[in-house]
Amino acid sequence: VLYKHKIIVFGGFYDTLREVRYHNDLYVFDLDQFKWQEITPRPGSMWPSARSGFQFFVYQDEIFLYGGYSKEVSSDKTGSEKGVVHSDLWSLDPRTWEWNKVKKSGMPPGPRAGFSMCVHKKRALFFGGVVDMEVGGDVMMSLFLDELYGFQLDNHRW
Repeated sequence: VLYKHKIIVFGGFYDTLREVRYHNDLYVFDLDQFKWQEITPRPGSMWPSARSGFQFFVYQDEIFLYGGYSKEVSSDKTGSEKGVVHSDLWSLDPRTWEWNKVKKSGMPPGPRAGFSMCVHKKRALFFGGVVDMEVGGDVMMSLFLDELYGFQLDNHRW
């Protein structure tokens, strides 16, 4: 996202065809100085989990992150990976670089990745998206969504 004179980049994934890694790193590129800076979490601070396919948007002096997709290693002995579709909403303060998890209020959307969104006045509008589900082995089923949600940015209510 673009915030004032800075480009802010979060997360994503790296795929070599042998391994896939999801990231939750945060980088800032200063457009005045043409320099990158990595923002690292302070000990004990809240921070979103690694993901890709989320939406990242700016409203006034807040940057929001919603949804996305990642794979996590199973806690059982097989070490297999399981796809996770996220439904959490985070707020980042670009003055302090502190993340806060936004409480769900109203009628929030379910988990999704790869959706469209825009900000209009005091509302963020979310449309569509996909939920990928593993149905066995390497078989993936995708549910494509056609829902529209609004998020009130002034009172954080869906």
